Amino acid sequence: NINKLRQTYAKVFVKFPNDEGETEITLEGPPEEVDAVRESLRTLADELLKTLRHQVIKVPSKFIQHVIGQNGSRIRQFRQSTGAYIDAPKGSEEISLEGTPEAVTKARAEILEFVKKIENQRTATVKIPSAFHAQVIGTKGENIKSVRDANPSVNIQFPDKGSDSDEILLRGDKDEVDCVAASLDALGQKIAAENYSENVHVFRMFHTNVTD
Repeated sequence: NINKLRQTYAKVFVKFPNDEGETEITLEGPPEEVDAVRESLRTLADELLKTLRHQVIKVPSKFIQHVIGQNGSRIRQFRQSTGAYIDAPKGSEEISLEGTPEAVTKARAEILEFVKKIENQRTATVKIPSAFHAQVIGTKGENIKSVRDANPSVNIQFPDKGSDSDEILLRGDKDEVDCVAASLDALGQKIAAENYSENVHVFRMFHTNVTD
């Protein structure tokens, strides 16, 4: 490995690329030792190639940025969890996988499962008067907890405290979002029915007669 080469050829400086897209290794030192290290690295690379696998998977270009993540955060997670080298150029539909057969197979499965999850997601809005939001949530959150437990993929976001907005935002699996929307709509209608109010006009001069 590289540590043994450095010990054997201590005068040779071996620099690996910082950019993951680069492939060249820089060698500096006495010519004869540089030649020996270069040949050793080529032999090592040839041996590794025999055990490595390369595969390209296709993903709709609109999902590539999701696979990459903010500042490359998600693709780094895929690399760490699978051990495969993964390259996903922006705007492309092809994702390149390199590594051991096990690592490539795992990376392919994880990425395609993630894309499927994103593809099946949708966002919806349920409108319930803001005055009823506390009742929708329930005492100690019991109402909304039961809805969330039945539909774990759905993120339910109420307006910020103090907001007059009636909109409750739902995001998650399509089928579960539809289920949550129906549940919240039914709950909102039930609360509205239980909180029915109506103004009755009575002349002020008669108010004392009504209250007596």
